[in-house]
Amino acid sequence: MILARSARGGVPRRRGELGLLFVAGVVVLLADLLATVERLWPAAGAEPWDAPGLWVAPLVAGRLGTARLVAGGPGVSVTQPRFAPDGALHYLADETGWGNLYREGAGPLAPMARDCGGPDWVFGEASYAFLDDGTLVAAWHEPAGQRLGVLRGAALEPVETPFTAFSSLHGYGDRLACIAASAREPSAVVLLDLVGGGHEVLRRSRAVPLPPEAIAVPKPFDFEARDGEAAHGLYYPPASATHVGPPEDRPPLVVVIHGGPTGAARRELSLAVQQWTSRGFAVADVDYRGSTGYGRAYRERLRGAWGAADVDDCADAAAHLAAEGLADSARIVIRGSSAGGMTVLNCLAHHGDVFAAGASLYGVADLAALATDTHKFEARYLDGLVGPWPEAAATYAARSPLRHAGEIRRLSNGRIGPDHHRGRHHRVRIAPHAAVLVRRGLVPRPLTGTTDVRLTRPFRACASLVHLISTRTPVA
Repeated sequence: MILARSARGGVPRRRGELGLLFVAGVVVLLADLLATVERLWPAAGAEPWDAPGLWVAPLVAGRLGTARLVAGGPGVSVTQPRFAPDGALHYLADETGWGNLYREGAGPLAPMARDCGGPDWVFGEASYAFLDDGTLVAAWHEPAGQRLGVLRGAALEPVETPFTAFSSLHGYGDRLACIAASAREPSAVVLLDLVGGGHEVLRRSRAVPLPPEAIAVPKPFDFEARDGEAAHGLYYPPASATHVGPPEDRPPLVVVIHGGPTGAARRELSLAVQQWTSRGFAVADVDYRGSTGYGRAYRERLRGAWGAADVDDCADAAAHLAAEGLADSARIVIRGSSAGGMTVLNCLAHHGDVFAAGASLYGVADLAALATDTHKFEARYLDGLVGPWPEAAATYAARSPLRHAGEIRRLSNGRIGPDHHRGRHHRVRIAPHAAVLVRRGLVPRPLTGTTDVRLTRPFRACASLVHLISTRTPVA
């Protein structure tokens, strides 16, 4: 059991005990120094990775000495502490508004208006690493995908690779081991030669069943949200090795919503996306305001606005692509899971004029239920995304899809409420106002009154969406 000395009063606490939550694990150098990132728990109004502190303490005879704060605090996220081969402590922090690399006692090592790394959804994130000779290698986000670079002076010198997504970076002698992927290649364990160039694929996650000419490659696009701010996304055009659409025809569009809600569209091969593009659909993977990889200010656009800003942005992204001639405005559908599933349901309730149909996969339907029954890591998460609970109960109700069931006219597939990683394996109480979905045939199993229902993931939605998008017939 690792003990950490609290910054408040010097009282030792077990890791993860009430009051403190460690979000970046621990790193030990020569068995005499420990660095860890911690945050107060629960931190009302903060995302789990916001405003933590990076602390360092000596280890003496197996006990922690006096800890000192290295970085972090209000308005700053800090993560991924790591010791270089020479013993210098490094970490990522967004003091400038962007997640840049730092060394203890120095400013940003390579200042740039780009994010290196992202939220700590899981332990062990590694978006930078040291080779044996101390060379620092890091990945950072660009609109079209991640880039990889070597620290030279005060800048990251790009390394040309065929990949657009990197994770789990680790030095391996004078080479870099990582998980890498691209728009044409699935994720794989790769060894990169940063001196002579080239790479070796050690293990692929899966085979690619499509010829290169049949793979749709995404193009980043920007669009103007209804309040005038800029938002972003990835557009996949239809692609086929054997078929070509009518030249005068605009393709139907599937709008895909990531989860989180502070996640991001992935810049790597997705067979789920290719399933649509290979059948003549275009796909838009929307990075609505609040998504990660665009700096802290962009991520914080979702503060107090989840269930509103994300919903409007998805509708605006669809309208933008239709106006650009990249999609048929009469044949647009939307799908998403978890937090993205809630966005789907709200889009169908509030923007039924934009979307012909939708599929919500284990989407959040009741924000109050999520706020009161979730795990420790995301405790009070919704205070920042929606409003303080229970003071903002009216806002929670207004943005919960269950409260707008009567406004949903088109739903291909879906299950009401979450039964996923966010909460316990719990049961969701179906209120009487949700029975309207049953009467319209929008819920694929009989639900009545206040029956408790164990919710499961729905079946594949492709055939149902194709049918609905071709008929565009609202349910009465």
